[in-house]
Amino acid sequence: MSFLINLIFILFVLFIIKMILIAVFFHDEIKEARKKDPAAKNFLEVLILYHGLHALVNFRIAHFFYKRRLFFLARLISQAAYASRPRNRSMMRRTWRNLASEYCASSEPVSVPSVQARSSD
Repeated sequence: MSFLINLIFILFVLFIIKMILIAVFFHDEIKEARKKDPAAKNFLEVLILYHGLHALVNFRIAHFFYKRRLFFLARLISQAAYASRPRNRSMMRRTWRNLASEYCASSEPVSVPSVQARSSD
């Protein structure tokens, strides 16, 4: 039981260190996100909850490793960031036609032009 408590404590300390490093290195980006979003209440909320900031952090870390020719590590970070992105499954189920008809003034479905194969000359 004490091993589990120690492990949780170590993970918590690593999380705090990670948040401090992100806050230091990405201070300007966090300030901009807070300034542009009226729903953002404080610095900590943007730091922890904003997926766009997390994507930016992961991209810059992966790019750092890519420039140093550590391609596998850069790809690993990129794939881990891609796997942890938020997904809205209800939006994924909708088709383009349904989305287009939502934004049109009429409630009729939008006709999508069909693509015809070229005839060989």
